[in-house]
This record gives sequence, structure tokens and C-alpha cells, in this order.
Amino acid sequence: MSQIETITEPETGVERRLGCVVPMVFPTGFTGFADAFPNEMLTWASIKSALAGRPSMWGRRRIFAGKKYIREQHELGSCNGWAVAGRLARLRELRGEPYVCLSGSDAYSQMNGGRDQGSILADGVKVLEVGGIAPEDMVPYNQIYTHQISAEAKAARSRFKGFKSYAVDTELELASALVLGRVAVVAVHVPNGTAFMKQDGDGINLAGNGHGNHSVGVDDLRLGAHGNLNYDMGNSWGTGYCEGGYTWLTWDRHLRETVKFHRFFVLVSTTDDPADDSTQPKVKG
Repeated sequence: MSQIETITEPETGVERRLGCVVPMVFPTGFTGFADAFPNEMLTWASIKSALAGRPSMWGRRRIFAGKKYIREQHELGSCNGWAVAGRLARLRELRGEPYVCLSGSDAYSQMNGGRDQGSILADGVKVLEVGGIAPEDMVPYNQIYTHQISAEAKAARSRFKGFKSYAVDTELELASALVLGRVAVVAVHVPNGTAFMKQDGDGINLAGNGHGNHSVGVDDLRLGAHGNLNYDMGNSWGTGYCEGGYTWLTWDRHLRETVKFHRFFVLVSTTDDPADDSTQPKVKG
């Protein structure tokens, strides 16, 4: 596992530990989205037709706006935990479960081996499907180690799990999954300087390709001004980041290289919360 990187935000002076580390061996043993759902793989023509005339496919930047959804990892290398927890919380709500803000720190505590030295993107799958994630009101941002997590919080994890995640290796897989309502966890590369904190006139992030050092969620997509696809990235650096915590990515500029080093994945559904006694019907994945 590579060494964790650190940058300082140029305008705020906030130090950020970039906790998405490159695995020494590329993770294998994951079922690909295209293999699991061959009938859900769309054509480029059908994807662009679905997006035509829409600001985005699902309008999720508007739905998942504000501090309720855009969390702040602060100075810790817990980005992978927050990317995973945020996607699970969003997808649970989309299925009809009452919204519960899940703790990225609790997720990170299950990946970091007792040290704030980041984690591998693919480790989030095990947390989603096996460990589960406790609510943030039980595990605040600065509790990132197992010994800090209460027995009550650990017991609560089983209520909040993902139901199957699938590897994404190509842009067509990512776009197909998002058009069909899934959410994704990917790696981006944050360089020193101001690029990652800024966007161009179309809202596209000014950073570019690299080996990938930061885990983020992708919740939506749109047809870009130049006919390509843009992917809506939700960050974990608070609502002051770019546009309320969001920025747009493209595959060629931001993801084409990082996917070579990290195992991207999509979350297709969640388990039902046994403690939820609401009568609202749940949407299956």
C-alpha cells in the first residue's frame, strides 16, 4: 500500500490527508457490473437520449444538498469511509428508508488497521456488505479507531448495510449504472495547488488525471456541453467546496487513469433496516 499524501488548501490553509491509497496488487475477485447485469448495459445512443434536455438524469445534487448530506472529514484521511457512508445513506433514502446520516469515520475505522494512513478503495465493499456502518451521531468525525467506537455503535452497524456492490472498469458500465439509478464510489487525483478547488465555466473540475489519492462518490450524470458525459461528484470537504460540495467530472480528464489503479464500484441496493417500522414500501435494487 502506498504512502498517504497530504495537501494544504491554498485559500483556506486547511490540511487535507488524501486517504485513498494505491494497492500494491490490483484488487481482484469482484464481479463486474456488466457481468452481473448484462441486460442493464445500455448503448451510448440510449444513454445520451435519456439525458437529452435534462440538467442531469436524477437531479440528485438538488435532492442531496446542504450539510445534511455533504459531510466534512476535516484533517483525517477518512475519505473512503465518507464516500462509502454517503452513498449508502443516499441509496437507503432513495429506496424508501428514513434518512440516517451514516458515519464515514465508523466506516474508516473498519478499514484503517488502527492507523490514520488511509485505505484502499475496494475495502469499502467489505464494510458495506459485511460490517455495516453506524450512524454519525454515534460516531463523530474524530473517532476513527476501533477502540473509540462504542459497543452500542458497533451493534447498530448491522442495521445499515449495502446489498451487493459490483466492480466498474469502463465508462459505459459507470454511465449505465448511473442512468439506472445506482450510485458509485470512485477515485480521483488531487494535486497540489488550486486546480481541484476550482471549476471551468461548465462546472467541470480543473484537476486532471493521476494515480488517484482521494475517494469520492458519484451520484448522477448529465450530457456535457461538448457531447460527452459529466459525472456529479459529491465530496466530503464540507459545503464550501466548489458548488455546495459538488463538482462535475469527465471520464477522460478525471477517471481514465485512476481506474487503472483502483477498483471502482457501484452500489445497487441496500438491506432493509429491521428497526424501521414505517409502512412506506421499499424499492428493491
